[in-house]
Amino acid sequence: FEEALASPAASGYGNPWRRAVLLVGLAECLRRRGDPTGALEQISAALALFPRYKRALRARASALADAARPAEAVRALETLLAVDRRYEGLRQALITAHARARRVGKGPASGHLTIGDRVKTVSHAPGFWEPGAEAVVVALGTPDAPVVVRLQTGRKVLTQVDHFAHANPEGVVEAEVQLDHYNVLKLPEDFSPEELKRAYKSMSRQHHPDKGGSTEMFQRLAAAQEVLSDPEKRRIYDNGEDFPKEEHDSPSLTEEVDKRYFPEEQGWWAFGNPFEQKTRHLERKKAEAEREERRLQREAEHQERLRKIQEEHEQRMAEMNQRRAQKEEEL
Repeated sequence: FEEALASPAASGYGNPWRRAVLLVGLAECLRRRGDPTGALEQISAALALFPRYKRALRARASALADAARPAEAVRALETLLAVDRRYEGLRQALITAHARARRVGKGPASGHLTIGDRVKTVSHAPGFWEPGAEAVVVALGTPDAPVVVRLQTGRKVLTQVDHFAHANPEGVVEAEVQLDHYNVLKLPEDFSPEELKRAYKSMSRQHHPDKGGSTEMFQRLAAAQEVLSDPEKRRIYDNGEDFPKEEHDSPSLTEEVDKRYFPEEQGWWAFGNPFEQKTRHLERKKAEAEREERRLQREAEHQERLRKIQEEHEQRMAEMNQRRAQKEEEL
């Protein structure tokens, strides 16, 4: 990829689309080699050429997750969602990213709020709360009311973000932070069984208590290996199904993500789908984006053809000049 990027054919002026594809390919290689920071640099260069390049947006989310920045990975996936709601694997990626973000105490909810934040109301909602009432952000909401808060009375309310401000100076609730299994073993999100075995063997040897390592870290490594090596345990972990529920009938993380990001798939409404207009608007935007992407690709291909024609013309002219020079020498 590096050699291809260095070639004139992949220059940003000659064929920007080819360059963007090569940049994302190089980024994937860097990420799998354990360099998510380097991968993000290449992805940023690709997105500078094509901001709606779907493969680059997905690669950015993966690199951010591998760099232990799951909340930012969620934001990257939300950007991809705005470009293509039906992108393959996007729903599961959103669920896993939210689960990983919550495990490290940074699960994004909406705007400046994250899951677990202690907040105070800044407005008066008769029948719901008085100004200054304390609450905790407990779940994702819907597109129109993006957060669920639990008031001191125990009542849960689906509401807007602008009704609340952080209750403590830092803006987040103090909670026990659990390390992410992937980051504990320094594994990419799409690791292979062989990579898991190598990582666990190397890090358990490094942190073994008999060799001066930390007992706590050694136990975390063992717990991570146990979960990630078992397909069913890993599925439960990725989906956040092991999270404690506020109440027995509280929605699962999967249900929260579906209601938040895919409301059009949430069943039948007696008076029609309230998201019909929004769905049509998003479909129009997607179609426009796809047309623009095809136009840019056609333009890049056209520029490539022109470049080849120019090269061929210059080569023919060089050959003609060479033959002319030879004839003049003979005369």
